[in-house]
Amino acid sequence: MRPVACLVLSFLFTASALAAESAAPPVIPGTGIATPDYDPSHGGWDTERLAEAVLARLDAVKAVLEGGDLDPETKAEVRSVAAASFAGDGLRPERLETLFSDGVLEVRRGRGAKVPAHRGPEGLVEAIDRFTAGLDAGPLEVKLKTVGVAMEGGTATTRLEGRLHGMSLRGRRLQVNTVWQCRWKRSGEDLHLERLLVEDYEEAVTGAARPEPLFREVTAGVIGRDPAFVRQLSHGLDHWLARLDIRTGIKVGGWNGLAIGDANGDGLEDLYVCQNGGLPNRLFLARADGTAGDVAAAAGVDWLETSRGALFVDLDNDGDQDLVVAVAEGLVIQENDGTGRFAVRSAEVLPFAVPYSLAAADYDSDGDLDLFSACYDRRGHVDRNLSLARPVPYHDANNGGRNALLRNDGEFRFRHVTRRVGLEVNNTRYSYAATWADYDRDGDLDLYVANDFGRNNLYRQDRAGGEIRFVDVAGEAGVLDIAAGMSAAWGDYDNDGWFDLYVSNMFSSAGNRIAKQKRFLSGEDEATRDLFVRHARGNSLFRNLGKGGNAVFEDVSVTAGVTQGRWAWGSVFADLNNDGWQDLVVANGFITQEDTGDL
Repeated sequence: MRPVACLVLSFLFTASALAAESAAPPVIPGTGIATPDYDPSHGGWDTERLAEAVLARLDAVKAVLEGGDLDPETKAEVRSVAAASFAGDGLRPERLETLFSDGVLEVRRGRGAKVPAHRGPEGLVEAIDRFTAGLDAGPLEVKLKTVGVAMEGGTATTRLEGRLHGMSLRGRRLQVNTVWQCRWKRSGEDLHLERLLVEDYEEAVTGAARPEPLFREVTAGVIGRDPAFVRQLSHGLDHWLARLDIRTGIKVGGWNGLAIGDANGDGLEDLYVCQNGGLPNRLFLARADGTAGDVAAAAGVDWLETSRGALFVDLDNDGDQDLVVAVAEGLVIQENDGTGRFAVRSAEVLPFAVPYSLAAADYDSDGDLDLFSACYDRRGHVDRNLSLARPVPYHDANNGGRNALLRNDGEFRFRHVTRRVGLEVNNTRYSYAATWADYDRDGDLDLYVANDFGRNNLYRQDRAGGEIRFVDVAGEAGVLDIAAGMSAAWGDYDNDGWFDLYVSNMFSSAGNRIAKQKRFLSGEDEATRDLFVRHARGNSLFRNLGKGGNAVFEDVSVTAGVTQGRWAWGSVFADLNNDGWQDLVVANGFITQEDTGDL
């Protein structure tokens, strides 16, 4: 389903751009936000119409790359795209530098030629032919997005990001990430491609010794025959929205997490799946044969309340994994009897906000794990699914729900200490996730919080005279990362002994197109406009410069090539190929319906 945070971002850039100069556009009731089916040219935003027209014009090129043969008919269609004066690169640079190769995977990168190698309509056909031949490519899946657009007189310039993947003719898997700079000749509604240059190019191919993918989809084999999957999880959220009463708590967005841990002490990792209101949470116990089965009802964890997040964590130091579930009213804390059966020991009401995710750590070094809950909505507020304009201001909101720190006092007793330890400062920023680490290596744990609609928090822990205080130092440390924060992960990616930070945000092609144009928010100052541009950029990687108590970070997102996580929700550092270096895995998604576009 389409998360509302994503919708707001798309609608915002659309609505701001489409301020009507004539007839007012349709709006979402109670929000003032223009609906996405409004014609952008009615508000003077012809660039948005052009962005769509460019992709339509390239359909012939896309069709060839996706497996069409360059027969006389398709060649004629490709030629019709190009102007007589067309000049372009070969789409795949002649010189590629190998950045990584381990026998399993090889990654190469390059840039286009300074002097166009192909000219005229026939030159575009040649460029495509040489591209597929150089890759030894079979049919490819192609996704193009217009991320920049400018118009001047009879010409237009667009910047396109391309993602292509498929199989080579030799059975190797391949992926291409490329950026094209295109110049178009405009004549009325007609567009003809005058120039195509490769701004950036990267390709990855599996090795000859191991052409199979690094990962393989195994859902069907692991849980596909379990009744919980067949009857319920195999259906999408739309299916249940049409069948469950809204009073059960079911929502249009899928803000539901999961947890992994050894629930029954057999040495195998089990899976707990949070569900929307009216659907029971699931606990899949792993079996020795590689399958897993749902035992949630027998284990006492099949909650029907809307559940946003969960944690397997040993709260009483008895060696087994207890379970914490974030439901609508607060946290349900259950004790594990050691065999995978759970009993409720505490229900911690969060009176001010709805919990979304959880992070456990022994912040006070007393030997047991404490709980931090990242919260999003304020209680008693308008349903977030109906009011998309609530964050104020959109790019730097501070009117969300209040996060909570619960200190573990033993015997499943918890005390709310958020204000006492200083975490109430900047604590209403629509938080989605939090993560603990001793980033300054002073012996205590610090906390980073990723917030939607604006700046994030880095709470440094300070201790003096036996007192613990957290101080928000995100600004001075250089990790405010003003964007649509979804998650954060600590990891030492450069192996220098200091924790670095990766933050998942949301990349928006609409935002990249619109926010950079002069007429967008023309009445605002440049600093505010820059924040909107930054908001649409994507994910962030911050390198810890290793200055101890005065630790600061350097934003290396662009140079490291890690901004494009698409509509990213979660991320984690992990050494996937056991070479001693931390890789990045980003979970992303936006729309699971038939419409696969941004807006």
